[in-house]
Amino acid sequence: MYKTIKLLPTVGCEADAATRYSIQERNITAQHKSAFAYQSTGCYVALWPVANPIDSPNKSMQLEHCLIDPTDKESRVRIIQVLELQESELKLKSITVFVEQWYGPFRNGDQLGGCAIRDSAFAATQPLRASQVSGVWQGLAAVAGFNTCQTMIQQLGDERVRKSIRDEADLILLPMQLWCSLKRVEDKETCCEVGWLLGKGRAITSKCTFSSTAELKEIAIASETATPV
Repeated sequence: MYKTIKLLPTVGCEADAATRYSIQERNITAQHKSAFAYQSTGCYVALWPVANPIDSPNKSMQLEHCLIDPTDKESRVRIIQVLELQESELKLKSITVFVEQWYGPFRNGDQLGGCAIRDSAFAATQPLRASQVSGVWQGLAAVAGFNTCQTMIQQLGDERVRKSIRDEADLILLPMQLWCSLKRVEDKETCCEVGWLLGKGRAITSKCTFSSTAELKEIAIASETATPV
């Protein structure tokens, strides 16, 4: 069970405790083409199907990446990419970003408030510069494979060193030191990536690889450092 509660923006401590905008509950099942991969750090990736309008022939899915700052476990970001399969190729339709802090035990959402937000408004901060994340990066990645596995909930555990090469042209640069990308790779596969620059030459990334038929093959979360060329 996955549950998200959104609150209306209101003024005053605890004023929004009872002002819920929406509550969304989801279950992860192979039947509905959903998947979930998680780390003991609290980072996770979730894949959900999206209901399309009746007149749309294209299949859509929602890919949610949650990254936690390893030096500040009360801070996390969730980047949601909505993908659509158009003529056998995945396209990025939209991006939604949540910058969040730990508020307290969940308790099924009974005690929620909004007076402890520490960050500046997301759109008020400057976007990341491409030069900060382009080039060659390398790090230890925790991996979960889905192409031959029927278990749709997996813990990321198969750790291996991986190298990434990022081109400025592929990057969508976001505020709060964030970025994302979607690109075609070998064998007509598609790689969806999000990243969080934690410091100069240091980042945490989440990557999902889809087959040429838009089936999920692999999820990987990595701690990376920039590598001199």
